[in-house]
Formats: sequence, structure tokens, C-alpha cells
Amino acid sequence: MRATLLTPFVPPESEADRGGMHRRVGAMLRAMQKRFDHIDMVHIPIPGRTADSATQSVFWGQPLQTITLTRDDRLPSNWEHHVRGLTDLGRRHPYSRYAGPILLRQLQDHLDTNPALIVVDRLEPMIALRRCHTTAPILFDLNDVMHAVERAALRRMPLRPRTALAWAHWPALWFEERQAARLATRTAVCSTVDAAYLRRHHFPGTIVTIPNAIATPATAPGLGTRPTVLLLGTFAYPPNASAAHRLITGIWPLISAQAPSARLILAGPGSDTLAGRDRAPASIEFRGFVPDLNALYSESRIVCCPLTEGGGTRLKLIEAAAYARPMVSTAKGAEGLDFTPGRDILIAETDDAIAKACLTLLADPTECLRLGTAARAAAAGYDLETVIAQIGCILDDIVPRA
Repeated sequence: MRATLLTPFVPPESEADRGGMHRRVGAMLRAMQKRFDHIDMVHIPIPGRTADSATQSVFWGQPLQTITLTRDDRLPSNWEHHVRGLTDLGRRHPYSRYAGPILLRQLQDHLDTNPALIVVDRLEPMIALRRCHTTAPILFDLNDVMHAVERAALRRMPLRPRTALAWAHWPALWFEERQAARLATRTAVCSTVDAAYLRRHHFPGTIVTIPNAIATPATAPGLGTRPTVLLLGTFAYPPNASAAHRLITGIWPLISAQAPSARLILAGPGSDTLAGRDRAPASIEFRGFVPDLNALYSESRIVCCPLTEGGGTRLKLIEAAAYARPMVSTAKGAEGLDFTPGRDILIAETDDAIAKACLTLLADPTECLRLGTAARAAAAGYDLETVIAQIGCILDDIVPRA
């Protein structure tokens, strides 16, 4: 049997650019490989970022046939974007690039080959698929509920004419996600919180949860001997950059005042180019991309995640738990994770409360060990092989084995 994966992603240009979305797609592909003889990867990349079948096959570790669709990168007219975009997301920039006539014709040509299953990665390619015709069953990986993420961001914005216009455009995103879920055989999100939200708001179709996953290290390194706090992430993602700014300017001064020997490490792509790093105290290190995570966690005592926005699940916390690191996070940062506050993770909201929790752990290795051990046990549900098996069960439910 043949299956199709429709995605906007191609292999990253460097290892530093490999993110959570690549891990998620990789898990989906491995589950598909166990059930289908042939997989077509149909992708809609940004200009200049194509990848042939050989490149894709090497990166994903399995044989793939690559089909590249042509995006329409012309800007829509003001009438299209601001007026017709009020009711049709495919008329609005940047979503209009997934609804161009050439792209839709190319996609329809592929759909006419009758794949046994179509897996759609995120909303953007679903905009294209929804404007074509197919009778194949569809697994739609929505991942994050984008209309909820955008609504939360709009609520934080000051009331201005531009904000009012953004609110006017918001229902089109909500409607597109509902229609995509209606078309799909199964719609997947990455947390039970998001799944419950969609069911509570009567989203059509069957909602399933596919958690983000990591390859759990065989053993966890010992706790760092120095009082070190770590924030690891991809800082091109605005919520991570905002969390880093909060940690540097609001929380860290409270910690360093009580523990002058403590140091803070910010690691991950973009951490070495964060705004204000040239004015940061010497106790803060901006590491950039770190290829050796085992070494990074070995010198870290605790992980702090003061997120206040964003959606989905936090791979950074799942990873920290797998490395048996005690974690201090906001409720938003730990949202959607099956971690019990007080047992697997410490939850605090204000700068003072987060700093106090960090200071308590920095001064108590025994409590660090207890929390870290419990967190590693809780992270077992996010192990890559476990999640691939869960995806396999969903695929079997959609397309039963012969």
C-alpha cells in the first residue's frame, strides 16, 4: 500500500536548525513505514529550500519519494487580504501561498494516484488539501490549536485599529481549522489539554492525542556540582525569547542576590543572539546551539521555564525530565504535560515565587534528586518508541492491516 505525507517542512540546513517539528514528522514517518510499502513525501517548501528524494531519504532514515509543489508567493491584493480574507483564510497572506492554482493542480494530480492514506502535517498544507478532491482517509496533525494561540496573543495586545483588524480576521482561522477537522478521519493534537479544548468546543470529527516525543537517554547524568540554572530552547520562537527576557531581567537578579555563585545558562539556537546579552551580568552565559546535550545537562543543576504564552507541549521540559533534571515552570510552561506539581515539577507564577523555588532547589541536592527521579519516570510516556507505537495504533484504526 502507498501513503502520502503532506508537509511544509524539508530537512534543515544544519543540525542547529533541527527542531521539534522535525522530530514529530520523523516519528510519524517511522510509524507509517511499519504499515506501508511506499511513502510519498509531498512538500510545499519556502523558495530555494527544496530537497530531492535521496536527501529526504537520508535525513529521515527511510526510502521516500519526494514530490515538490509550487507555492504561490505573490502577495494578495489589499481587497483579497483584508476583505475576502475575512471569511476565507486561503485569501490571506501568508496562507494564500498554499492555495495558488498551480499548487492545487499539482496536488490534485498526486491525489488522483489514489494513496491509501494521507497524513497532513499542520494547518497550512491542509488549506491546499481542503481545496482539492480525494476519497482517501486523512490523519490531520493539527499539532497546536492555532486559533487558540492567536486569540491569546490578541488578548495581550493593546486595543488599536490594527488589533481590531486582526480580531476581525481571527474567525477565518477558527473556521479553517473546523473545516479541516471535519474533512479529516482523525485530527491529532499534541496534548490532552488541547484535545479536551477541541471536544469542549464541539470540533467535528474524532480528536486524538499524539504527544511530542524524544529519544530517552539510557542513563541520566549526575546533577551539576555548581549551582547552575538552565533554559534550553529555540529562541527564534517568540514565546521562548519572551521567557528568556523575563528570566534575565526579572527572575535572575532575585536569584543572584541570594546566591552570588549561581550561574544561568541559556542554550539553543538563537540564544547567542538574544537582545540585551551584551548588557547581561557575567553570571549569565549565552551558549547558542549545543550539540552535546549530555554534557550540557551534566553541568546543570535545575531547569527553569518561565513561559507565559504559546501552545502545544514543551519539548524542553520533556527532555529535561528525561535527563532527570528538577524543573521549575509556570503553569503555562507545563501545560499539557502529564507531570504532577510538587511530585514531578515545581509550579510558580510570579518572578518572586519562581526565584524562591529555584533558590530552594539550588540549596537542596536531596530535593533535586527526588524531583529529578520522579520527572524521569513521568517522562516515560513521551519516549519516542512509545509514541511511535501510539501513532501505529491510530493508523491501524484508520487503515486496518490486510
